[in-house]
Amino acid sequence: MQTYSHSTLACREAQLIEFARCGATDELVEYVYDRLPARARKLAAMFLETCGARLDVDDVRQAGAEMVLRRLGKALGADNPVAYLLHAAQFAMLAYCKEQRSPIRVPCSTQCHTGVRPPMVLSLDAPLVAGEDLTLLDLIPADG
Repeated sequence: MQTYSHSTLACREAQLIEFARCGATDELVEYVYDRLPARARKLAAMFLETCGARLDVDDVRQAGAEMVLRRLGKALGADNPVAYLLHAAQFAMLAYCKEQRSPIRVPCSTQCHTGVRPPMVLSLDAPLVAGEDLTLLDLIPADG
């Protein structure tokens, strides 16, 4: 793993931005894409801890990468395109995590604007208490 000083990174970013504004966007996209895995892992871990949602880190990262490509043109007009793209990717990954945290999908835009949240879903055959055999299915009366 290479380490760079802050000024070296700033120079590298400035060079990538200049190339991208001239039409060679591949290296800038790769530069931003290489910074997404740590953010994706943090989001996936946060949603596992808070919601119990098991999200694939690569899927979370892919949501961010897609947004980087969608916003690239607009980002090149911004003062700091790298920060713009990382910010856009972070929000896209967060939206993906919100939508995927439950087996019943509620679009993130609906969650944010109307306050509709996905319902909590419990498994009928998972133990109610860790280490015990009692399940939710055992508590439902059987119709005879």
